[in-house]
Amino acid sequence: MGAHLGEEDLAAAMRGAATLRACDIGSVSPTPDGAVVETTRGFVSVGSGGGEGLLRLSVGIPDFSWAIGSTDDLGLLVEAVAAWREGMPLDELRQRFEFLELDEFADALDRGEPTSSQ
Repeated sequence: MGAHLGEEDLAAAMRGAATLRACDIGSVSPTPDGAVVETTRGFVSVGSGGGEGLLRLSVGIPDFSWAIGSTDDLGLLVEAVAAWREGMPLDELRQRFEFLELDEFADALDRGEPTSSQ
């Protein structure tokens, strides 16, 4: 799905999938590379993952982002974005969303000290 969507289409598709799944992902803004959602734990960006229909998920702060996983399931992806945005503990995120690869940068971002891991 993601490989054929433009940035505006991806943002709209994310909003639609979130509505269908009753997820609150907040405001989704189109970007040149896909779409972004701002959260209290930094921003979450979604873009094409290079494979057929693969969507890449990244988290970060201004001027630095970190890939945390990819999936071809837009519904599952918006559930993960909503859970990240709502502050779900990282251990629960890891268990619920197996496609996520949360490492020390995600841990530092979660603690509010991302620059220590850059």
